[in-house]
Amino acid sequence: MSTVSERSGPPRRATDDDAVAAWRTIDPARAAPRSIRRLATRKHGTSVHRLELADGEAVIAKRCRSEGAAVEAAVYERVLPTLSAPTLRYYGKIDEAGTGFSWILVEEAAGRVYVADDRDHRAAAARWLATLHAEASALDLAPFLPEQGVSYFRGCTRSAHAAIARGLSNAALTPADRTVLKAVLATAELLDGRWTDFERFLSRAPATVVHNDFCVDNLRIQRRDASLVAIAFDWEDAGWGTPAIDLAQMIDHAAYSVRPDLSVYGSEIRGVWPHLNGEDLRAVGDLGSLFRTLAELHWEAWRLSYEYQSARERAWLADYITLGRDHLARADAVCLMAG
Repeated sequence: MSTVSERSGPPRRATDDDAVAAWRTIDPARAAPRSIRRLATRKHGTSVHRLELADGEAVIAKRCRSEGAAVEAAVYERVLPTLSAPTLRYYGKIDEAGTGFSWILVEEAAGRVYVADDRDHRAAAARWLATLHAEASALDLAPFLPEQGVSYFRGCTRSAHAAIARGLSNAALTPADRTVLKAVLATAELLDGRWTDFERFLSRAPATVVHNDFCVDNLRIQRRDASLVAIAFDWEDAGWGTPAIDLAQMIDHAAYSVRPDLSVYGSEIRGVWPHLNGEDLRAVGDLGSLFRTLAELHWEAWRLSYEYQSARERAWLADYITLGRDHLARADAVCLMAG
């Protein structure tokens, strides 16, 4: 484990120079990058930078909270090297002393942007996921990755319920918004009596490594040997648990899932998990959609405590309301199916 220089005071926004310093700590013998570009600045201080090296190779340097970086490093070091599927080259993790942040440096995921409506893309995603889930299930990684079984999503539901109940007083909410959120609260309360059913049903699929943020932004499509292959990245939310969330089939909010082809997935894992038939996998995918929605409602609950000042900002709140209306309203049908 390497460390870059300590900074006093609260964590500050990372600069391009910080990304270069992290890269030079990993490989001091290589020449400095010939160009660098910030790709994204996310919440909680995460930033992503692209470093182009003199030989034309590109490296992605991501700065994030150290706990998330530790999870990502565990996947790159303990999981991906064991897979028969294509993966990215991992250069290492650099911890910033005294800041609570770390850097993850990996090969850039070249290729085409994933299109969830493209049947060939969905098949490639399914093949990659089947390899991950089947091969990683044989690894003893529960001690190294966060638990993300059914109990994890139950916790997301309860946290989201508490945040929504507190957020009902937000002045930016319309009466119609409050009606939707109260329905979401009622649905969350209904789910409280169904988690045992979920757990029993999903026990048919062994626990394994899950990406847990298997969305369009974290996937690229490449052509290798006349075939399309998927490449996944951004593993800081990964864990050990049910594969359901990676198999989510969310059509109304396609950005939240890639809708991997379940028939292709089933064909790929049949030799390892022959007891899972097509009907089982469709139910797992539907539960994954529900879990993904619950996780998003939990992760994005800050939108209910925000003091909105503009129409652009209020669109964030509208997205949250839409997410709850379009998906949690159907939770009862999913519960009945899974039960």
